[in-house]
Amino acid sequence: RILIEIGKEPGVVGGQALLELAKMKFAKGDYDGALGDFEKGAAIPVPALAAEGRLGSLRCMNRLKKTDDLERACNGILAEKATVAPALFQAATAYVGEGRLQKAGKDPAKVRAFVQAARQAETAGAGPE
Repeated sequence: RILIEIGKEPGVVGGQALLELAKMKFAKGDYDGALGDFEKGAAIPVPALAAEGRLGSLRCMNRLKKTDDLERACNGILAEKATVAPALFQAATAYVGEGRLQKAGKDPAKVRAFVQAARQAETAGAGPE
């Protein structure tokens, strides 16, 4: 209850509480609830907290199999490469690569596109989870 009340407060402390609530919901498997809180967290005007909110949103979309939303969000993050947090960029790259592999099937050209995305993810660092 305390986190819920604190999470309603503006500022860093409220943002941190909101993200902690989102993490708790995610851990319990309430991905829809966590997604809403992570999306609110992504709007926090503190870059580190906003990045954490965006990363949590990606993870929720992945678990909920919201592939179109996930792809759109990841492509937006990849377009911001120079200004986005490294962990967020790495996660977006890995999710895009995973999506391409699923779409590739046995098509050689699509498999090549996946391999290129995987190489980009490897260059950036580890994957999302």
